Amino acid sequence: MINEERDNHIGPGKVGEFVACYRYDGVGLQKNHLGTFVCYFTKEIGELNHVVAIWGYDSLVDRAAPSDHARSPRTAGLLLTRRRSHREAGPRTLTPTVFSPLQ
Repeated sequence: MINEERDNHIGPGKVGEFVACYRYDGVGLQKNHLGTFVCYFTKEIGELNHVVAIWGYDSLVDRAAPSDHARSPRTAGLLLTRRRSHREAGPRTLTPTVFSPLQ
C-alpha cells in the first residue's frame, strides 16, 4: 500500500475552524473520491498550525487515477471555505517498510 501524507499549513488561530470544516464537509466528500482514509492529525509540538491527513492507495496508479472530485460543485464550495484559513499544502507519498505495523 502507498500512503499519501497531506500536510496542510493553516493560518495562526485557524486550526479549529479548518478541522471543523473538514470534519463536517470535507472528509465525507473526499472519502468518495480518494483512497482509503487512514488518519487525521493536528500538531501540538514543533512546527504548529499544521493538520496532517493520511490516505492509503493500492498503488501509485490507483492514486493517479482521474476523478471528477475536483470539478464537483461541493468541492468548489469546500475549497472556498478552506481558503479563509488555509495557507499551503504539501503532499508526499510514503511506502511502509516490511516491519511497519501500518501496511
